[in-house]
Amino acid sequence: GLYSLQDLELLEENIKHSGNAIIVGGGLIGIELGEMLHARGKHVTFLIRESSYWNNILTEEESQMINGVIRDEGIELILSTNLKAITKNTKHRVGAIVTEFDEEMPCSVVGLTPGVSPQTSLLEDTNIATTRGIKVDYTFQTNIENVYALGDCAELVDEKGESKIEQLWYTGRRQGEVLGRILSGENAKYEPEVFFNSAKFFDLEYQTYGLVRHPVEGEKHVFWQDAKRRHALRLVYSERGVIGVNVMGIRHRHRVWEKWLQEEWEPLDVLKNLAEANFDPEFFHKYENQIVGSLQDQLR
Repeated sequence: GLYSLQDLELLEENIKHSGNAIIVGGGLIGIELGEMLHARGKHVTFLIRESSYWNNILTEEESQMINGVIRDEGIELILSTNLKAITKNTKHRVGAIVTEFDEEMPCSVVGLTPGVSPQTSLLEDTNIATTRGIKVDYTFQTNIENVYALGDCAELVDEKGESKIEQLWYTGRRQGEVLGRILSGENAKYEPEVFFNSAKFFDLEYQTYGLVRHPVEGEKHVFWQDAKRRHALRLVYSERGVIGVNVMGIRHRHRVWEKWLQEEWEPLDVLKNLAEANFDPEFFHKYENQIVGSLQDQLR
């Protein structure tokens, strides 16, 4: 697992003398670790408990695109399989992993990337309330007066009792700014901005803005993908307008999408102005005509 710079330095030293690598878990940390090991000439295998890469977050088509990118890079992808055990060799180092199906896979490096989990063990002997994380309201106050929590460990609970954990660098920065104002005596409250995230899956760029999740009642999706399955755009909308977008293999402008989502533009209005969002370099191929034509047909 990777928690510190020293962990990364130790990995860099260890892989000089290692063979096959197996990464247990997917997501953004997993793909970056896989790319690092692959670039250093290691045979890499992903062991994923989900039926498709990161499909607990991504919708089906986008997840399948990631599967394709991983396999095209020459990396093995084993799906719907859990880790059962890690076994040692005669030198008391990693020798193999054993899957839940009792299949043994030799390796000398195992990367554990199951995601981020709030560390709350230091509070076990206190009265501070925790569930998944440290429970706080939108002023970051815990159930104990003058005790606050924020960042990856904080579980924000709203007036309806619904909770979420924001585990991104820019939300942590924003939370720290708001709590600083609160502790200095200002009557402030945390108001989340339009959600966004971006990453690269090898050479496939990914951006998401707003709310994009597996289809639920009251939300509709329209989706375009090019024939090579290396460029795609998903638009999600409800009766109040566009609420989210996924962009794959195409760079879009953050501020443009932030404006459209905050102002709850109608889907057809977004499509009419889609070229404004494109942020690809000058000589990159543009896909707006294909995207707009396809999504307009789906909206009719």
